Amino acid sequence: MGFAPSTISQRLPAIRKLATEAADNGLLAPAIAAGITRVKGPRREGVRIGKWLTLEEADYLLSLPDASRLKGVRHSAILSIMGGLRAAPWRSR
Repeated sequence: MGFAPSTISQRLPAIRKLATEAADNGLLAPAIAAGITRVKGPRREGVRIGKWLTLEEADYLLSLPDASRLKGVRHSAILSIMGGLRAAPWRSR
């Protein structure tokens, strides 16, 4: 039974903690617990799913707030943070 990488990444910390607690209580050899805590999570490969904005769509979205008003500047800042944009949209290009 194969699990998705995200499922493994969620469950692995609980397994590591369980191994540590078992070793602390003498139920598991410390060397085995140390080995379990060193297990790395799965590599994330592939393409991120979802609908991503093109550069033109992002530029259009950022041009919508009215930068001459305080609320427009605020909205531009919020959109920049939400979109993970590096350049501030209210700065001249």
